[in-house]
Amino acid sequence: DARTENAREDAPEAAAEAAVAATPAEPGGEDRVGEIRTLFGDLIELTKPGITRLVVLTTAAGYLMATGLDADLLRLFNTVFGAALASAGANALNMWWERESDAAMNRTRTRPLPSGRVAPRTALFFAGLLSVWGIGHLAVFVNWPTLALVATSLLTYILVYTPLKRRTHHATLIGALPGSLPTLAGWTAADAPVTATALAITGIVFFWQMPHFYALAWVYREDYARGGYKMLTAVDPRGTRLGFESTAHSAALLAV
Repeated sequence: DARTENAREDAPEAAAEAAVAATPAEPGGEDRVGEIRTLFGDLIELTKPGITRLVVLTTAAGYLMATGLDADLLRLFNTVFGAALASAGANALNMWWERESDAAMNRTRTRPLPSGRVAPRTALFFAGLLSVWGIGHLAVFVNWPTLALVATSLLTYILVYTPLKRRTHHATLIGALPGSLPTLAGWTAADAPVTATALAITGIVFFWQMPHFYALAWVYREDYARGGYKMLTAVDPRGTRLGFESTAHSAALLAV
């Protein structure tokens, strides 16, 4: 009859629809988006956001202390943006350089590079891109003294401080220099002459870092030893000298 005939005609279409529905979906856009988000998060982690935020704050503080209420907000943005990019690039280069040591430490072995989530080549390209972009931005939109200070900070951090960490505990003191220069860079970005005030606020950041670094060195002394780092705790296991130097730098901070 007619109903049987219609059922026969509809059968092929129904079978085709069922086959399509039963076919496993190929990995699609959602998986790809998830991978991109994960990679983006890992790349951000390479920049050490906490340190980069500190660079932003100290650079902005240096600029605003030089200009007061007459701040050029566009110049301030360009200064902070360039310094942040350079800092992010330097931090990523540091992670690339120390990836093997990080893999040996409990505190750092889950970072993107030692965990294998980001390839070393990818990290190196990303770090180089940020560094060049940041330095170039300062050259075009700010001024050469600021460029020189930020470049000095970056190069000292990567080429001096980072390799010396595995050779001498004096690297901690050296590392405080690139950490304090962004404050002075913010000041020079305002085209202001370097005064005692400029040096004082730079000194504040310099001396503040030392007790902070020493506290980390003490808390993670065993972990740093596993990573092969020559922290002060390696030659001062009781912490006597570390305590003295922390107190001395704190006193210098108050004096400044």
